[in-house]
Amino acid sequence: LPDHAGARDRRLERRQAQSHMGVRFGREPLPIDLFRQANLYPLRCRALFAKKRGAGYESYNGVPLLDEAGEVIGHIAVYSSKPRDPQDYSEAFLRLCAFRAEAELRRLLVEDALKDEVTRLKDQASQRDEAILTVAHDLRAPLAAVDFYLYGVALEKLPRPIVNAVESARGGVRELLKMSNEYLEVYRHTAADPITEDTAVDVNALMRVAAKEAALLAASGEVTVRFTPLDEGYSIAGDEKQLRRAMANLLSNACKFAPVGSEVEIWAEIAAHKVTINVFDAGPPIPDDEIALLFDGFLKIAQADGEKIGGLGLPIAKAIVDRHHGEIGVVNLEKGVKFHITLPLRQTSDQEQLAR
Repeated sequence: LPDHAGARDRRLERRQAQSHMGVRFGREPLPIDLFRQANLYPLRCRALFAKKRGAGYESYNGVPLLDEAGEVIGHIAVYSSKPRDPQDYSEAFLRLCAFRAEAELRRLLVEDALKDEVTRLKDQASQRDEAILTVAHDLRAPLAAVDFYLYGVALEKLPRPIVNAVESARGGVRELLKMSNEYLEVYRHTAADPITEDTAVDVNALMRVAAKEAALLAASGEVTVRFTPLDEGYSIAGDEKQLRRAMANLLSNACKFAPVGSEVEIWAEIAAHKVTINVFDAGPPIPDDEIALLFDGFLKIAQADGEKIGGLGLPIAKAIVDRHHGEIGVVNLEKGVKFHITLPLRQTSDQEQLAR
């Protein structure tokens, strides 16, 4: 009778000898084919891998997991106590499993890399903020002293050109002093705990006062401010002084970029127990991919007309709104730009709120 068993073993040995794949298991590494051919050792696994001799394994089938550069990042393998027939589909099935495992492993590696990058950027931002805040704090005292000294010089009877130069220097010193104070204000609001006080702030009164103050600023630029009150009285909880500062910053920004002869509008909407206060100006649009950067005090964004938006007014407004559990944002409309602040209404019963 033909030696079917011997023929099978010889066939398996030939298949094993033809394999171009290998891994290290207590022996010298075999060549690794990075084109996803499987490591197939259909018999005598114990003779090949010293560390598996006592495990009772007879065959081994493995596939490497590769990254996008073709580097090995893992391995998926199946050991069996029986010889494996080269004609079965286990090798193809294992390759399919390897593709899925490889995709998941790549995703996890990318996710870890992104987390590390986010942590690094946050650390850099924190170091940047601390450095600038330290400089801003330490500059206030000498800047105030220089301003006082220049004020005294300006009182002396000096030629007009010198007086003009002193006044110009005082203007620069005041601008630096103002910037230092604003940086410290941003930090104070950002680092502080959320507002917990339950003081009622009337929404209409808040908008009315902010619009009145902005109208004085807008008049010099030939811009008018139109305030539309809510039909009913609603209130929010928080610090009225801080909320007024946030509104003033939005309105002053709108007045700055509104075209001459145009109108800046402020109005509110009520929905889902929240109030949204809107500020619209007919100025040029902001690039959509840079809107998210508007509230970073260290960046300046170019509008469509090339003029820069920046400074600390918007970051201060965002820090105040964040402390009041609200949201701030901006959208480009067909004929202008709309900023909005959304805040929760003061916690009262639904009946009481509706009765107002």
